[in-house]
Amino acid sequence: MRSWWWAWVGTAVGVLFSYAFAGAVHIAKGPFIEVADSSSAIISWATDEPSNSRVWYSEDADDLTQIAEGPERTTEHRVRIEGLQPNTTYYFQIESVPSSTSSKTENPAIMSFRTVAVGQQSVHNQKASIAQRGLSTFGEEETVKR
Repeated sequence: MRSWWWAWVGTAVGVLFSYAFAGAVHIAKGPFIEVADSSSAIISWATDEPSNSRVWYSEDADDLTQIAEGPERTTEHRVRIEGLQPNTTYYFQIESVPSSTSSKTENPAIMSFRTVAVGQQSVHNQKASIAQRGLSTFGEEETVKR
């Protein structure tokens, strides 16, 4: 009796896993720190289908509770984060949700950037730094559902 039950559970989990990843948005490029100055930053990335743009961020990599969002569904995402402190490291994770489904795909890694000190020149077009790896290696052809 136990072996059929475990076979059923394994099959059910496999089906749920496959369903969860079906139709997920693939992050095709980025994320990049398009601009970072002493009080704001613009995070950009591209997806393979139109979806919303959301960035979860904080000064604590284990507590990404602040949210910044883009204005519309797109494949070329740009999210402006304002009210940042100068010369401070921020951690973030991007998220995109397609309009057609409730599944979402995001970069599984927690990334970071640093604002510049007051009076210093802004940073432009930097690849985001990996602060904590997620379930897959960032940049590989893989999507992960949160």
